[in-house]
Amino acid sequence: MAEFNDYDYLFKILLIGDSGVGKSCVLLRFTDDTFFESYITTIGVDFKIRTIEIEGKTTKLQIWDTAGQERFKTITRNYYKGAQGIFLVYDVTKQSSFEHIEKWVDEVENHGEKNVTKFLVGNKIDLVNERQVSTEMGEELAKRLGVPFIETSAKNNTNIGECFYKIAGEITEKMGTTQEETKPEIFDTIVIGSGAGGLSSAAYLSRKGLNVLLCEKMNEIGGYLINFQRTGKSGDKYRFDTGLHYVSACGQGCKFMTVLEELVGKRSHDLQWNMMDPHQINRYIYNDFEYSFPMGLHNFEKSILYKFPDAKEEIKKAFRLVRKIDETLADSQELVESFKTGSLLTKIRSALKLIPILPKTYKYLTSTALELLSEIKDPRVLKIMDSFSGECGSSIETSSSIVFLMINSYSNGSYYPQGGTSPMINLFRDTVLENGGQIKKKTGVTSIRKEGKLFKVQTNRGEFFSKTVVSNTDPHVLYSDLLPQEMVSKKMKKKISKTTSSASTFITFIGTDLDLSQYMTSGNISLFDDSFSNKKSKGIVFGGHFVASPTLKDPNGGHSAKGKYSLEILSDAGPFEDWKQWENSKPYQRPKEYMKKKEKIGMQVIKLVERKLLPNLTSHLDFVEFASPLTNVHYVSAKDGAICGPAQIPSQCYLKTFPIKTCVPGLYHCGSSTFAAGVQTSIQSGLLASKELLKHFKK
Repeated sequence: MAEFNDYDYLFKILLIGDSGVGKSCVLLRFTDDTFFESYITTIGVDFKIRTIEIEGKTTKLQIWDTAGQERFKTITRNYYKGAQGIFLVYDVTKQSSFEHIEKWVDEVENHGEKNVTKFLVGNKIDLVNERQVSTEMGEELAKRLGVPFIETSAKNNTNIGECFYKIAGEITEKMGTTQEETKPEIFDTIVIGSGAGGLSSAAYLSRKGLNVLLCEKMNEIGGYLINFQRTGKSGDKYRFDTGLHYVSACGQGCKFMTVLEELVGKRSHDLQWNMMDPHQINRYIYNDFEYSFPMGLHNFEKSILYKFPDAKEEIKKAFRLVRKIDETLADSQELVESFKTGSLLTKIRSALKLIPILPKTYKYLTSTALELLSEIKDPRVLKIMDSFSGECGSSIETSSSIVFLMINSYSNGSYYPQGGTSPMINLFRDTVLENGGQIKKKTGVTSIRKEGKLFKVQTNRGEFFSKTVVSNTDPHVLYSDLLPQEMVSKKMKKKISKTTSSASTFITFIGTDLDLSQYMTSGNISLFDDSFSNKKSKGIVFGGHFVASPTLKDPNGGHSAKGKYSLEILSDAGPFEDWKQWENSKPYQRPKEYMKKKEKIGMQVIKLVERKLLPNLTSHLDFVEFASPLTNVHYVSAKDGAICGPAQIPSQCYLKTFPIKTCVPGLYHCGSSTFAAGVQTSIQSGLLASKELLKHFKK
């Protein structure tokens, strides 16, 4: 897992001054203990983090290196917000950089915080023979400005550490030597949980100028976006992505890219995507046949007709239904949104258009996928349609018609981010931090209370206050554990009691030297085997296994060494009751019986994949690790270990998902339970929750 440094204080420090004075070299010497004679001029802004000890307190320094060129001033001015310390840096060999210091002071006065701590720094004192600004001149200017003064050399590492420790000490002294003496900061909003929805919400709200605190209980942010690294027996490293296996429709102008740009701005274009095999977005392997799903709804229909010509009429019926559901629900959603937000005339027009399609809309919203496919009798066609239900952690007998929208979402292809999920996490994280937001890891929220007009959010690291709250948690956690029951409406309590979870999930992570490219492509594979199906479960989908290789999707992404492959298998784990007996045992200290069960199931999964897809896999295992449903509970508080959240059934989908605007004024909810299962929908839920929250501040 990534390195984590807990802290008592977080200080934002800026390095400002003319271009070429050595700000980047000072930063790198302090954070990385490196120095380069020639360093590329900073374009815009860069930042590094280092944790130090000040008066017995663990202090994290978030240090920003800003461009000194005039053309970047409009960009760098944004970064003064929230800065507690600023270094005014000049080059002792350039008189002009010294003369410009007072202009930089004006910048600080105009754009910086009122109480910001300033230090004057004369850099490059190792260039003795080229010196143009004497020490006395620096001291005189510092005295006139009323700020401390220090001279440094990044090349010789002279006074570099001292200046950072001094400014941190000054900031600490200003705010008091203990946290108890400091007046509690009141945030505009506290975001609880850093899954895809929480990250997107925190990023958007911080960009809108709100003072945001993001709390994450684990030592990494990201939820199911997290990736982690392990070392195999060979000494080679493997990197795995826990929850993101594809993203649909990432082309220019596609909805998801529009959402990303709205969340983080133009920097969303920095994300690079690899298109997965367009001929085999998903390959389905059953006991009696297999089928590869190509890109595009038309191609899907064409290929399945070619595969099963004897089922032509039933296939055409199925695809007519898929298209009709997609059109009807899309129209309904657009009209409902217009009715809610439009003018009186728009409301009337929307209502008139909505009335004729209400009967069909109601039918699609309240029927299961199997009920809608009642005229389809061919078991092969039903199995393929059922496979999409499996991706939502459900089965065709119980799943909502939402599964058919998933089929259409593949029309523009499936993609995988270059570098895995880390660039996505970093994109959201940097947006939060650059806009003055704070992220506190290893800060688990234990309760949410109201004190007057404010929310008091209690955590294992103390209490925090805010005007609003966004919860990116499972609804059972939010409404049953975090909120006092007197704050939860009767209607919500009833909804919680009736909510069921999607299938519990078992995950197998493998590092192997078996050449996977001989058996797989960059597309995903779903295996279905009746012999492996848990007898306590119902439906065709149970016993299904989702197989993917990050290495094949992103060959240059650092997922494995050359000639090695990382492989992930997600399997239905059967009823959560089979694991519940160990729910209260401590992670990493669970009983032997649990470990034996996990190992047994994991090896069964591997042998099944070996038999149906990857011959001799067990002879080529360099690394293996298993994650049970309890692993999902531990890391992301997933109810019943279900990675897809609430079951995607008619009574829990569309208009019947959990509300983004909760029964508690000022409290908002995002995540798969408020929209639909999946990373993309969770990200979109964060945007929707944020837009609702902003209305709170306009009242």
